[in-house]
Amino acid sequence: MQGKWNNVTNPSWEGKMTLNINQQMNYWIVEPANLSECHAPMFDLVKDLMISGARIARNHYNARGWVVHHNTDLWRGAAPINGRDGLWPTWECVVVPAFMGARFCTPEDTNFLIKTAYPAMKSAAEFYLDFLVEHPGYPGWFVTCPSYSPEHDHPVFGPNVAGPTMDNELIRALFKSILEAGRIVGEDESFLRAVSNMLLKLPPLQIGRYGQLQEWLEDVDRPNDTHRHCSHLVGLYPGDSISLFDTPELAMAAKVSVDWRGYIFGDKGWAKSWRACLRARLGDGETAYLHLTNLIAQNLSSNMMFTDIPNRQVDGTFGAAAAMIEMILQSHRGEIHLLPALPRAWTNGIVRGLRARGGFEVDIVWTNHKLSEARITSLWGTTCCVRSKWPIEVRHGNEYLYVEMVKPGVWKFPTTPGKVYVVEPAVVYEVEHSAIVKVEGGSTLVITNAAFSNQRGLRLSASDFAASFTLGFTNLPPGDYTVVLGINRTRQGGRFQVGIGLDPGVTNRLPGVLNAHCATGFVYVLPTILFTETNRFDFWTNMLEEVELVPIRIPSNAVLYLKFWPEGLTGSTNYDLELDYVRLHPVVRRPKITAALDRSGYILSWPEHARFWQLKHSTNLLSEVWQACLVPVTMVGGECRLVIEPSMPPVFYRLDSIP
Repeated sequence: MQGKWNNVTNPSWEGKMTLNINQQMNYWIVEPANLSECHAPMFDLVKDLMISGARIARNHYNARGWVVHHNTDLWRGAAPINGRDGLWPTWECVVVPAFMGARFCTPEDTNFLIKTAYPAMKSAAEFYLDFLVEHPGYPGWFVTCPSYSPEHDHPVFGPNVAGPTMDNELIRALFKSILEAGRIVGEDESFLRAVSNMLLKLPPLQIGRYGQLQEWLEDVDRPNDTHRHCSHLVGLYPGDSISLFDTPELAMAAKVSVDWRGYIFGDKGWAKSWRACLRARLGDGETAYLHLTNLIAQNLSSNMMFTDIPNRQVDGTFGAAAAMIEMILQSHRGEIHLLPALPRAWTNGIVRGLRARGGFEVDIVWTNHKLSEARITSLWGTTCCVRSKWPIEVRHGNEYLYVEMVKPGVWKFPTTPGKVYVVEPAVVYEVEHSAIVKVEGGSTLVITNAAFSNQRGLRLSASDFAASFTLGFTNLPPGDYTVVLGINRTRQGGRFQVGIGLDPGVTNRLPGVLNAHCATGFVYVLPTILFTETNRFDFWTNMLEEVELVPIRIPSNAVLYLKFWPEGLTGSTNYDLELDYVRLHPVVRRPKITAALDRSGYILSWPEHARFWQLKHSTNLLSEVWQACLVPVTMVGGECRLVIEPSMPPVFYRLDSIP
């Protein structure tokens, strides 16, 4: 593990590369830091180990493929080094999907996938298809055996066990990478079917009696266990099978396990970096920062490079750099998460040239702990999804794009290769700070909800259908905007009609209905760590969404009025509407209408997000007067649709705001 910096004839661990954490930690930083060329030595190591590892697979296990164990060296040794920790057989699962998988998503890198990445992945998968066996105590589950949860003995069975959690997660990630890559390279369906079938037989992640993520198949974890390794948390980091937003129960269990592992003092610099990375994935920037400061205080040499007690090892330094990036930018599960775990100590900052999955380069500027600007360069032209605590706008040059909130806190927009997109905080007005101009037949209440942009919102509760609520917003920037509402759909939510205007007595009712009802009590769990209480999670069941209203021209010193009338319950017991914010989205292009001819006439269609725009028509394309189209519009497959009969003279249609 000391590499060329070893200065003794009998180095620790014989100077070998330990593979259960240290070697891969050296490379965690490579792709996020935009240093892809630095991966070349790792790929060369994999190619060499495929040769020696194939001999071990054949001679030790009578299996196809290749396998590597606890460590390796200059001669590419792949055999178990002993009958204890040396029996761990899943390193190839660590490196293949984690490193090579990051590359095969590149459209222009198909050659790399075919020649380098996929052969290594397929051969590794062949080994596990032969090696995995059904566990007699857990019928239907196929596991590694013998194996080991690296350097950590099972409290009952000792070192050698069947199916530790780390193995299950690593093999699961490998198999998923195989299924994705195999279809790109045209792999034989029978092989993919075998991988898919075995994937379903792997043991699932399990939550134990203390709420912890189990390290083994058996629920034997101990709360006072502060072991240096966190092997069973590989699905949280560097993997992505455990997510705060998509698998919150597993994330909470992982947090319990990370809490148990505690703080590492003394010579294990790499263990501090590992914990910092795990905390960053949990959104806990404060504790991640604490681990990093402990590392710097206790383990760095005078040149700020090596963790040098008792050996000169660079793994902790590289791992710390990876943790810093994770605190500023994450790009897992198809989302670019801006400032996901920013600690209070980093009040202001700038980073440039980071790399995000999906083919993006990212620069970020933040001030007073909030995003000022992020510049995202699209390398491949893929759709970009940005996760942000604060509502955002996206522009290319001076042109603002339509951005859609596809799930709470995630906005999506298309990109073009080579173009730069600027993400900036939106012009947002917190509804709880608005002027409550008039309330008839109902009540208003400021509510606390940490999932809201400012942790508070306003609940409108109507007593009957005759109720109405009028809110006013001041200090508006003049210009042309589309008004967007941030709402939370709940079981008590009703259906509301919305009015908008610049005069409290004249608010035009918009076509369409705002549905604030959600039939289920559990829709989406949004976890939030509050600055006021370090290391505390608040989980909120939310269906946050944005509803686009209409374009409106706001003159100087104007007041924007929004009025809400309850229309129906849709199965709920109240007429409630929970409002988070009002966003003023700079008006971009008028939504496009497409027309298709079928037997019933012309089918006009336009995007669902423009459902509150007014459809107008005229027989004169250049006319300044267009008439409102009063024919009911239907919603089909995410589109607004209207069927019209052919006519002479021709009739022109466009979408417009309501005057």
